[in-house]
Amino acid sequence: MKHNLCENIKKNRKAKSFTQEQLAEAVGVSVGTVSKWENGNCIPDISMIMELADFFEISVDVLVGYDTPLKKVPEILDRIDDYYKKHELDEAMMECSKALVKYPNNFDLLMIAARIRYIMWLENRAENNRRLAKELYKKAQINIPDDEKKTRNEFTILHNLALLEKNTKKRIELLKEININGILDAEIGEVYRDDKDIEKAYEFFSEGLYLSSMNVINVTGRWIDPLLHEGKYDTALSMIGYSEMILKTIYKESKASFGTKMLANLEIIKAVIFEAQSKHSEMRECVEKAVEAARIFDEAPAYVIVAGATFWLSKTTEDAPVAFDDQGPSAMKAVEGIVSEFCDEFTGDIKKAAKSVQKYMSFVS
Repeated sequence: MKHNLCENIKKNRKAKSFTQEQLAEAVGVSVGTVSKWENGNCIPDISMIMELADFFEISVDVLVGYDTPLKKVPEILDRIDDYYKKHELDEAMMECSKALVKYPNNFDLLMIAARIRYIMWLENRAENNRRLAKELYKKAQINIPDDEKKTRNEFTILHNLALLEKNTKKRIELLKEININGILDAEIGEVYRDDKDIEKAYEFFSEGLYLSSMNVINVTGRWIDPLLHEGKYDTALSMIGYSEMILKTIYKESKASFGTKMLANLEIIKAVIFEAQSKHSEMRECVEKAVEAARIFDEAPAYVIVAGATFWLSKTTEDAPVAFDDQGPSAMKAVEGIVSEFCDEFTGDIKKAAKSVQKYMSFVS
C-alpha cells in the first residue's frame, strides 16, 4: 500500500514554519535523522510516527498518507451535502468535525465546513461560529489545490473572510481589494449603509445596479444567436423583452443614454425575428423604433452609464463607469451592422428576414 509519509513530514513541518533543526529538537532526534525521513532514506518507527502526528496535530493516517482512506472522502462529502441541502446544519457540522480529525488538510472538507460555520454565524451571529469559520477558511487557503478552480476558490475564500471581518473599516478595505468590475458593489454599499454612511452606500448601490443590469443584458444578448439558430424565436423575443424592461426602468426614455443605443440594437433584432415569423407590420414598427432610437443617440452620444440614468442616486459621477460595445460608436451603424451579420451568418428564414429588414431600413432611413 502506497504511503506519503516522507512528503507529509516535510509538508507539515513547513506548514508550522519549522526548520529541520527545530523539528529535530522538538521530537528529540538529530537533524540528520529528520533529513533522512524527508528524503525517504529511512522511516521513523511507529512510536515516533505517533509522536510526529501528535506534534503536527493530525491523525497517524493523515501523516502516513495512505491512498486508500482518501477514497472515503467523497462518501463523507456526500453525507455532509445531504445534511446541508436539508439545512440540518448541526448534523452537517458534526460530520465535518469527525471527518476533519482524520483528514484535517482536505480542501473540500475544509471548504464545506467553513461554509456551514459561515451560515450558522449568519443565522445566529454567535461569535464562536464567526471565529471558527474564519479559521477554517484560512486553513483552506493554505490547502487550495493547484487546478483550474484555483482562482475561483481563492476569490471565494477572500470574499468570505472579508464578510467575516468584525471591523467595519477593515471589512470595506478587504471587499474593495477584490471588487473586480464592481461585482461586490452591493455588499460594500450594505456595509456603508449599516454604518450609517448613506452617501457612500448610494454611491456603491448606484454603480452596482447599473453594472449588474448591463451584465444581465449582455448575457441575454449573447443568448440570442443560439436561440435563433435553433428556431426558438419566441424564447429569443422573451429574452429581448426582459432586457428592454430593464433598460426602460433604469434609463429615462426622454434623454439620450447608452440605454438608447442598446434599445436600438434590441429593436432591430426583434424586427428580424418578427419578419422570420411573417409578422410584417411588427417588423416595420421595430425598424422604425430602431432607426429613431439610433438617431437620438447619434445626435447626443452618451457613454458614461450615469447619463440619463433614473436611479443614479449618488452625488458623485466622477468615477462612473463608461459603457461600450463591439458595434462601434455610431448607433445607426451598429443597427446596420447587426442586420448585415444576420445576412452573413445565418441561412434560411433568418437570412431571408434580415434581407427584408435591410430593404425596409433603407427606405426608412
